[in-house]
Amino acid sequence: MLAHFWDAYPDLRHEFSNWVLRIGSWQAATARDKELVARRFAEQVARTGSLPELFGVVEDWSERGRDELWLARVILTTVLIDERTDYEVRSKLYDWSRNPRGKPGLGGLLVSICATELAVGHPKQALIRLRWLCDHRSPTAQSARAAIAELCEDNRTLEQFLAVLTDRDRFDSELCRSIVTPRRLTGIPGRPSPLAVRRLAIKVVETWRLALDRLSPTDWSTAVQPWLEQHALAAANDSQAEASALLAAMLELCGSQVDLLAQLYTTNRAWLASGELAGWRRSAAAGVENAIRDALAVKPALSLSLEGESR
Repeated sequence: MLAHFWDAYPDLRHEFSNWVLRIGSWQAATARDKELVARRFAEQVARTGSLPELFGVVEDWSERGRDELWLARVILTTVLIDERTDYEVRSKLYDWSRNPRGKPGLGGLLVSICATELAVGHPKQALIRLRWLCDHRSPTAQSARAAIAELCEDNRTLEQFLAVLTDRDRFDSELCRSIVTPRRLTGIPGRPSPLAVRRLAIKVVETWRLALDRLSPTDWSTAVQPWLEQHALAAANDSQAEASALLAAMLELCGSQVDLLAQLYTTNRAWLASGELAGWRRSAAAGVENAIRDALAVKPALSLSLEGESR
């Protein structure tokens, strides 16, 4: 019967949509009744491809109350996982995410949908949309960053995120540093460290070089100090493989640039002086200093300069 009216009276679909729009205020209906109506509405939309009406309902419901927001999620998820409408819905998610002036209710819904349903079958598309949502106002931006960080606990997703991050004209250095943290790079229990996977380690270093590019010496040092801290913690916890990988990555961040190696040397000394002079910190700082000296062994002029600083 429902399908008959939906098919026989297409001019009334807008009125049907408006009727559905008001179910949140139905006092006599239970939450289950409302969800059932919402699902049936979404199923008819998926069957007939009349998505604009549904998108309008989603935008309206997402800015009302908690109950309506849940119903918005129900109908959006229904058409997203339906193969008849999934492409158009993913396209609409992209359009919504590209609008930095989007409303917070819709923004929060998009973050949730992208981080769950969309990420299951299309993880890179989910990351792209979450990346754009990071440009929205908070709390949407904050939620999007948290969602990306959680998804990137998986190394394959982290690699996809690095590709997404570097595939835009406006590289986001801050987003890179907040997601691809030295702590994350030491790995998650039960999973290998990203730095232990050579292909991924190379991509991490390339991305971090972009993140550090054009920073002032002060900002450069601020960004690198967490690497020194994590290296010291790994060494103190007898995680020598992780400590060695972090140290090697720090040296690769500098490459063959003498000025960056000198900056790392200065940053290492500042990091040591900024905290307690515990033995584990001294030992880690000495290890970094020795590695820098080894890297500069073929550059006697700078080596002499560093010798002067150590006296």
